[in-house]
Amino acid sequence: MDQWNDVVHSQKLDRGFERVFITAGVPGYPGPDSQTGWGNVIDAASDGLIDGNRFFVGAKTSGRTPAQGNDLTTSVYFQFVHESGAPAAITPVPRALAVPNYVNDASGVYLGAVLGRFALDRPGYWKLLIWPQSSNSSSASTATPEGVAWNPATEAGHQLGSVFYRLPA
Repeated sequence: MDQWNDVVHSQKLDRGFERVFITAGVPGYPGPDSQTGWGNVIDAASDGLIDGNRFFVGAKTSGRTPAQGNDLTTSVYFQFVHESGAPAAITPVPRALAVPNYVNDASGVYLGAVLGRFALDRPGYWKLLIWPQSSNSSSASTATPEGVAWNPATEAGHQLGSVFYRLPA
């Protein structure tokens, strides 16, 4: 299943390649194998605001060549979902997010740039889910994203972070 190493979170996928989500080795992520986006605890007595900069979204490319098409990953959809399955008011539907195509392990976007400091709707465990999207680097390519991009309407997202939000002591 999921394996953590010193630099990346890697998910083996059944589509013939490995998708890698960056969670360490970037500014603001202390330690060589930091999982800062995981297990954030927001105390019940706090103001309930979460710093969006605790969540970094970056995706390595699919490993496909320009000739194969869909060799870029420059956007994802993301959504916070409660343990009950209900989406957060801040992301009632999956939101599009532009991410830079992979150059190095610091290629990505902090959600603070999009959400700032934000609150969730109710106490409980919240998951940050993402759905990577692919595109072609060559305008001449006729490749379609079928099989190398994920549809939020029909496919489960990949969990990239979590929040234990305002649980009682």
